[in-house]
Amino acid sequence: MKCALLAFTARGAETAGKISAALRENGCKTETFIKGRDFENVRAIVGRVFSAFEALVFVGACGIAVRTIAPHIKSKATDPAVIVCDELGKHAIPILSGHIGGANEMAVDIAAALGGEAVLTTATDINGVFAADLWAKKNKLVIRNLGIVKLVSSRILNGEPVGFISEYEYEGELPPGIAEGRHKCGIYVGGDDKKTPFQITLSMAPKNLVLGIGCRRGISLEKIEEAVSLAGIDIERVCKLCSIDIKANEPGLLEFARKRGLETEFFSAESLMGLEGDFTSSDYVRSVTGADNVCERAAVLGGGKGKLLTRKKLLDGVTVAVFEKYVNLRF
Repeated sequence: MKCALLAFTARGAETAGKISAALRENGCKTETFIKGRDFENVRAIVGRVFSAFEALVFVGACGIAVRTIAPHIKSKATDPAVIVCDELGKHAIPILSGHIGGANEMAVDIAAALGGEAVLTTATDINGVFAADLWAKKNKLVIRNLGIVKLVSSRILNGEPVGFISEYEYEGELPPGIAEGRHKCGIYVGGDDKKTPFQITLSMAPKNLVLGIGCRRGISLEKIEEAVSLAGIDIERVCKLCSIDIKANEPGLLEFARKRGLETEFFSAESLMGLEGDFTSSDYVRSVTGADNVCERAAVLGGGKGKLLTRKKLLDGVTVAVFEKYVNLRF
């Protein structure tokens, strides 16, 4: 995670330094901006860092943070975590993206490092009940309809039953308020984005798809995007892109991965051909690349344990295959 810290006074800068050190110990990359040294206009610096960082920490008054982030807020699915700390480090207050963005957890860590107190206001946190969006984040699940999270949380807080249906295995006991089976409202975890087993369904899916791609030299980003779209792939569930090593510097392929924030892995023809299994074979592809199939073999090799979900699909110089990694959810 990349975090920007904004401080407005000398004492605030000192506190920001302590916060930065603590966050770095937890593996977070930080950059500190101090008024008078790095910026003068608060709105301008916030406009610059809001979308460029995954978390923002204001060391100062809540009012400054609220007024300056307001024009940039779009969605809880994409907004960065925002925390406000007073310059003495007495309180750490998450004010945006508490669960999905991780602001609540970060506030707790900051408070612990400063010897202060985390001020959490999220109803599920202060009442100690199950938070569906936080559970989804911890299990790397994509929430398809974020608006339903509030309804689920409200039912749990009111003591009303919430159902749970999963197409994937899970460990641990279901938390209080959550029960397997059908109820009016429930959580569904599965690959079918059109499935609604409850009258009110909070739909989730694991981010566990590995995309295998083969392509001709010089293929454009647009062609790759078109091929992936027409293959019917839920791009929000893709976590990794794999191909053959001769494509490791293919501009369109790399730009596609960068744009989507995907991990990449490239394999030699020898490694691909060493993989046992039933794959679509092409003599032409083998004559060009040294492997009889790139997309299917790369997806399987990069995926590990799981299953080949979508076999080779060809569109205008791009071949696409999808592997679904094994998932084990945890409560």
